[in-house]
Amino acid sequence: MRQKKPLTFCNSVYNGSQSGEISMKGNIYTDQKCPVCDGKLVHNERKGGCFCKDHPKIAATARFRVKYGREIHRRFDDYQTAIRFLTGIRFRDDEGTLDTKDYRADCPYAFDRLAYEYLKEKTHLKSYRHTERFMESAIEFFGCTNVKAIKGPDFKRFLKTLKYKPKTKDNCMAVIKNFFRWYLVEEEILQPYQLPRFPKIEYEMGWRKLVDWETQDKILEHLKETETLKTWLAVDMLRTYTTLRPGDIRKIRKCDIDFKNHVITIYHPTKLKDKWKVVRILPEHMQIIEQLEKQYPSFPDVLFFRHTHGKPWGHSRMYDAWKRACNALGIDGVDLYGGTRHSTTTELAKSYGETAAKEATGHQTNKAFNRYCQVQGERAYQMAQVVRSRKKKHG
Repeated sequence: MRQKKPLTFCNSVYNGSQSGEISMKGNIYTDQKCPVCDGKLVHNERKGGCFCKDHPKIAATARFRVKYGREIHRRFDDYQTAIRFLTGIRFRDDEGTLDTKDYRADCPYAFDRLAYEYLKEKTHLKSYRHTERFMESAIEFFGCTNVKAIKGPDFKRFLKTLKYKPKTKDNCMAVIKNFFRWYLVEEEILQPYQLPRFPKIEYEMGWRKLVDWETQDKILEHLKETETLKTWLAVDMLRTYTTLRPGDIRKIRKCDIDFKNHVITIYHPTKLKDKWKVVRILPEHMQIIEQLEKQYPSFPDVLFFRHTHGKPWGHSRMYDAWKRACNALGIDGVDLYGGTRHSTTTELAKSYGETAAKEATGHQTNKAFNRYCQVQGERAYQMAQVVRSRKKKHG
């Protein structure tokens, strides 16, 4: 007679014995042995423990191990915790949501492990230094916690440990959101429906303190008297060409300067997705650039704004010089960016209208045109001339 196949219930298998016992996937073991016969203590799920076959009243009291397939192995101090864990694993396997990697000893879904992998993908970013700093803070807090176990309240507790201002906390959470929403979903570690709820951080942006043109002139004159000519030139270019940022100035190389046509090409400009932008330079600035190049000649690929010994300027070079001048003149609370680009833009808007000021800063552009032509507009050059002509009238 043909033998019937055993009945299956998800991961449970009816063994066909007279006792009607159902053999479930996974089991509990113990390292303890029978103190009478030194025999193994075998798991009996119905009796709720691990017992000796020859001495049924002797049961294990500790050192339990749960094995589920080849990948899941866990140790427990008591039987009740072990059986709850095994029951939960069986349930998740039955409903199709079990991921054995969640329980591996090498913790492949640990936050710190995946965070470092994420940072490797972000080394090309200009903001990598900040991204790394924020992720390091999160790594210190979450450690080897499984990313699937991190929920919204955990982020709130994490934010309380940070000594940042609200805006910086929001920037930190933006990096972590990118880590979860982009990297973990892209790598299929999390499904979109598994993403945690991220806390919303309320903050209000502060206003930069500005100066009028007369005060700006005094600061620049003091810089010209007390700092190097190249330092003064860099700051004067920031206040004259309002499309430029400090990061743009520092990355200018000799080969980026077109001495014949009086233009400078900025490759990979700060805060822009464009690959380059071209700024028209006034004749008097170009004369100073030519003078400095003759005084300190260099190879084409060398940075123009550098120390005399060849080392590139640091991030705070212009800022520190600006603050020294402000302190000497008794001007408080005006940073480099507010005192140059923001102040010039505001003054231009007062005299020539908001549209002209926006054109000068490059904030109002034709995107389709910019994809093919990155040269600064004629209007911006006219506004640069306004800044210089006004200084000559009042100088």
